[in-house]
Amino acid sequence: MRWRRLGLFLLRALILFILSAVLVGGFWFHAEFYKFGLPILMIAGAVTVIIMVLAFRFAISGKYQSFSRPKESLEFELDELDRVRHGLKKSTLRKPQEKREFRPGSVVSARLRGTDDTGILRLRIVGIDRKYLADFDKGDLQTLGIGSKGELSEMWRKLGGRLDERAHGELIIFERLEKERGS
Repeated sequence: MRWRRLGLFLLRALILFILSAVLVGGFWFHAEFYKFGLPILMIAGAVTVIIMVLAFRFAISGKYQSFSRPKESLEFELDELDRVRHGLKKSTLRKPQEKREFRPGSVVSARLRGTDDTGILRLRIVGIDRKYLADFDKGDLQTLGIGSKGELSEMWRKLGGRLDERAHGELIIFERLEKERGS
């Protein structure tokens, strides 16, 4: 792990060095572009600046910046989303993840699973509890919008989890912030 981080650091440093050299070389190209006129200089300069800013963001952060989908969203099945809309579901069950994009206090969008639509509802994460499925009590089941441990088992199977005595998940508790868009 330590060598991997060092390798990533060196790769990002190399990318920054190359980008810096390209920017310095850009001054010479800038003088050459005056021969072609101001409009071409402005267009080429704008495109170059945008590419450079995105490359620097990547090199500095080490993450790819996606523009197509918000990072912080929770996906729901159609019936689950309907229960969230009506206030019957105030939490969701997910498989544990080592690195999650959001924390308690984060605002996320609720979207229909399997679609690229923008979020339908905005939710604030109130808490994230990791617990064994066997330890879920009646209150946890109620916030999930289900009535029995059998429904919990079915929900866990849909997530692709193995059901055994060590099965544990993350109970993500949320609150609705606003009404639906378009209503």
